[in-house]
Amino acid sequence: MSTVTNYLRNRPLTILNLLFLFLIIEYIALGKYSFIQTQDFTDDIFPRYIALWRNFSESGFQHWSSDIGAGTDRLVNHVFYDNLLSLLIAVFPAWLAYQIFILLTTYAGVIGFYKLNTVYFNHPKELSALIAIFIPLIISSVNSTGLSAGIQFYPFTIYCVYWINSRVENPLLKLIFLTGLIYFTSKIIFFQLGFVYLAPFMMLWFGVIGRVKLTTVISVAVAFLVVVIIDHATIIALISSSLESHRVEFSVLQSNEGRSYFVYQLILVLLSIFFIIRKRIVDARLLVILTSFLLITIGDSILNYLWDTIFGRSALASLKISRLTFFSTSLLGFVLLSISNQINHKEKKILSFILCISFILIAVDLKRSNFINWVGQGNYVANFEIESLKNLRASDNHSIFRVAVVQGPTHPNMLAAYGFESADGFTGMYPKSYKHYWAGVISPFLLSGKDKHFARYFLDWGSRFYLFTGRPANGGRYEVVKFRDFFNLNLLSLANVKYIISHQPIIDERLQIVSAGVNVPPFFRDFFNLNLLSLANVKSIILRQPITDERLHTENVGANVAPLVNFDMVKIRLRENFSGRESLFIYKNADYVERVFAINKIRYFDSNEDLLAYANNASVDEMKSTAFVLGKLKEKLSQYDFEHTKASTVITSYSPSKIDFLVRSSGDVMVVLTESFNLNWKCASKGKDLEIVDVYGTFFSVVLGEGENSVSCQYQPKWAYRFSIQ
Repeated sequence: MSTVTNYLRNRPLTILNLLFLFLIIEYIALGKYSFIQTQDFTDDIFPRYIALWRNFSESGFQHWSSDIGAGTDRLVNHVFYDNLLSLLIAVFPAWLAYQIFILLTTYAGVIGFYKLNTVYFNHPKELSALIAIFIPLIISSVNSTGLSAGIQFYPFTIYCVYWINSRVENPLLKLIFLTGLIYFTSKIIFFQLGFVYLAPFMMLWFGVIGRVKLTTVISVAVAFLVVVIIDHATIIALISSSLESHRVEFSVLQSNEGRSYFVYQLILVLLSIFFIIRKRIVDARLLVILTSFLLITIGDSILNYLWDTIFGRSALASLKISRLTFFSTSLLGFVLLSISNQINHKEKKILSFILCISFILIAVDLKRSNFINWVGQGNYVANFEIESLKNLRASDNHSIFRVAVVQGPTHPNMLAAYGFESADGFTGMYPKSYKHYWAGVISPFLLSGKDKHFARYFLDWGSRFYLFTGRPANGGRYEVVKFRDFFNLNLLSLANVKYIISHQPIIDERLQIVSAGVNVPPFFRDFFNLNLLSLANVKSIILRQPITDERLHTENVGANVAPLVNFDMVKIRLRENFSGRESLFIYKNADYVERVFAINKIRYFDSNEDLLAYANNASVDEMKSTAFVLGKLKEKLSQYDFEHTKASTVITSYSPSKIDFLVRSSGDVMVVLTESFNLNWKCASKGKDLEIVDVYGTFFSVVLGEGENSVSCQYQPKWAYRFSIQ
């Protein structure tokens, strides 16, 4: 023990760097075959950044994100150009950009905490090194990559503030450096308005722990104000979008963020109390702050309820109070170091030993969890180098369409990396109207009661709008999915869904199989001649295993169909980590509706509820010929005669933020665009602005007169940067 302690004392940075490499080894050791975080990262923001820069190279600067759902504002969901990871993806291959991001953010957090405590507070180097690596370990064990990066980076930001304050004398230059630092740090974390979380952290630090001159406090405050001004577009976008966001229907009682830190917080607070009782001087004000974090963690649901009651449902709905507990970890680390300064040599040895053992135990559990996820969820290659998806994108690049993914290890957002637009997805904020529409899409699943967890997640507090089946994402067996038992294909068709992608075989007479990978149930035609069986009056075929054929319709699916032993699944998943997903089914929906189409009838409804209830039972033919609109628009639309019009539409130019199309009609015509209704969409024809009208509860349309009309619809939000290239 003494040898270890002496080595730590003499070479703390060496130990720190070795432990750091151990901490992140699975992220870099195998290159693009290494571990990559799935939850809240590769299933969310990572592939959308890839799509962002592809769209930029093709169409320039965009404010509308069309890669998931029926489209959302880019600023609202942090899918923008000024994030560190986003900029890295613009320069490097995506897998390498991810690794660089992990290395930079994690090491910055580690070295920032170490330098902060050894240089400015003169804490022991050996303990500072141990705690500097211990803190990001805790963070990584309970958070996704994006969130971890922001939390870990905060101590480095504090260190940089001290460095700027001590090295830069010119007030203007100091302000510029501080503004750049705060803006950069705010964009590291994948929450909108990252400075909202950074500000209280810095206030607590400078107010309680490391006090600085008043001039520095003023400089930091002014820098925050400048950042707010710079980022005003994001603020406006959030406020403008929040009232119509799916988040206004969140159940506040579902909030549980921050509870993962409860044990760590409790231990550190109890330690602080213990040493205070023993008259070891630990700043009592710091203890008050830490206790407050505990109270927030315990009572975050109550606090969020009061927050919503006072301020109402708004952009603040996404700024959960409980998330402040995430940033307490660095403060907890400082508590440990404060305690270490008040204890004797023997007690320091004990504390070091406890930290080492804790590090090993938590690290082993984290490595175990990461390995399981590497096998089950896959790495970069498994998720982003799937040949069947590449081939589909290359073979069908002439039309505008969406896809959808049946719940599985491949997530909808991942398809953005291939250049697809998904009707389903995962994002922090999307239109409430589209949530209601999607509730119709998955209404068979919701009504079945097959999985109450996923149902509650979608309805009460989640941000995933998936084709839920209630089955484990990793899969352990192949089961035939009777599509109509789970989903409404007609509503998917209206939403421009041309392909369905699944890890399970799907049975539906309206879906035609395009491709199926290896290790999947066989095709009937590979073994038998169905035509001769049909001639022989064979009406039903009884099988003990799933089999695929577009001509066979499943009448009954037994339980636990064709089980795959876990070892078999592990072998498949391991192979896919080096070759890409192999076991994908791709189905073509022949009934899909074009992104832009003309109607010749209108049906009016008293409410959106009535409209969507009717749409749930409407046929594709009815919906693509009849616009469903609210009765309040009847007076406005009754002046037009749509029923006797024959019309055709063709898209002439397409980018996420701009759709140009040509309409030829024999009379008045309503043209529907299956993009999310948003008043920031501006449409014009023949030099005149066109009024947009919401249809089907979530999409928008324009009305045109007789003849040939060239129409341009462009997303132009009030907060758009003036240098935008559309």
